[in-house]
Amino acid sequence: KDTFGPPLLANAAGAVGALHEAGLSAKRAASGPSSAANCRCVDALREMIIASLGDLSAEQIATLGGTFIVTFLDDPQRRAVLRRAAELLAGLGSDEVRLLPTMKEIEESVRKHSFAFLASLPDGTKDYLLKLKEA
Repeated sequence: KDTFGPPLLANAAGAVGALHEAGLSAKRAASGPSSAANCRCVDALREMIIASLGDLSAEQIATLGGTFIVTFLDDPQRRAVLRRAAELLAGLGSDEVRLLPTMKEIEESVRKHSFAFLASLPDGTKDYLLKLKEA
């Protein structure tokens, strides 16, 4: 686990999300063993991301992408990632304006995925997502 630092984890997650969006999902496989291997791989990736969440930068959170966050993270994991993004004000700081389009895409993905989930977020996280939406 120590060899997979936050940049590599974020890039891997972003790639998994991009492949899913392009129709090559890790959730589908040609055979049962392939499907099981995909699940184990994605589970391990999720666990490593959550374990290193406190070390993820705003750029790395943006790299995760909305598709990965919405499709491959469960609600508590999604909540934790969004809380970290809110702590960092990812995309809203003057030195992070280049992240704004990606963070807006994440906000939109989360909003479209489940309004009930969005409504259940802590106020600070909801306020951050609203600022992204309005930015």
